[in-house]
Amino acid sequence: MRTVEELVQEVRSFPVADRLRLVERIVHELADASSGAREASPPGPKVSPLGWLADDPELADQLEKLTAGARARGRARGLDDENPR
Repeated sequence: MRTVEELVQEVRSFPVADRLRLVERIVHELADASSGAREASPPGPKVSPLGWLADDPELADQLEKLTAGARARGRARGLDDENPR
């Protein structure tokens, strides 16, 4: 079996177009393999960001107060507010 370095040296001797095709093929195969692995593994528990605060009720209360204050002081932004022309 050849080492990775030996394979890289051999691939460097290929024409650029062949090297690009090889890299593209490897990337697609890796993407397919990793998506298959994700589908095969059982999903973990879904935790919402609010669930992160479950162990710290005081922090959850502070966040609620800060959010309520920001909403009271602020105004709803329109779609054009983020991308002024």
